[in-house]
Amino acid sequence: MHNKVYGRKFSRNTNSRKALFRGLMKELFERGSMTTTEAKVKAIIGDVDGIMRKISKATLSDYRAVASELAMDREAVQKLFTNMKELANARTSGYTTFYALPPRRGDRAKMAKISFVQPVATATAVEEK
Repeated sequence: MHNKVYGRKFSRNTNSRKALFRGLMKELFERGSMTTTEAKVKAIIGDVDGIMRKISKATLSDYRAVASELAMDREAVQKLFTNMKELANARTSGYTTFYALPPRRGDRAKMAKISFVQPVATATAVEEK
């Protein structure tokens, strides 16, 4: 019996797992959607919702918390707050959605695609203009 086991470990130590989640969230915020395994998608949904709630409040401490959590530079965090602000204010929760894809060919891992419920101007789209 596994007592006091919380969250998904992914056979990684704490720092590696945090780095994995940070990279997944950064990619989601930069591109607007991404494809990965279903377990990883389910693991980051709560963290993404927490960041979106911080974006909706947009205080100085929220800027710093998001920058710390995503390990992004000041300009990237500013773009994130400007691009995601309308989506964060339009909803109170449930900012993302995911749906299952066919299993990965090599190892039959369950795959899923995660994206934001409403289309948003991503950071890369802003840079191209």
